[in-house]
Amino acid sequence: MLFADWISNHWLADSSKMAWGDGETEALLEIWGSAEIQENLKGGNKNKSIYKQISQVMASQGYLRSPEQCQSRVKRLRANFRQFLEGRQ
Repeated sequence: MLFADWISNHWLADSSKMAWGDGETEALLEIWGSAEIQENLKGGNKNKSIYKQISQVMASQGYLRSPEQCQSRVKRLRANFRQFLEGRQ
């Protein structure tokens, strides 16, 4: 079993209640915004496997977040950004 697989299967349950730090959010956005991830998201691949991949890369950078937490954070950030843009019009 690869370390990244082990980490993604053994993330800390308590991390679900931990606030996302700036560095952690920046890492998530960098990974999520990569050309490979964006291409996979557009390609109709299962999002679950994509967010598992994102979670594994996050773990390799020292951030222990589940795939579900990563997906939820991206959704929240996108919604906040849309609200910000609507407020500027």
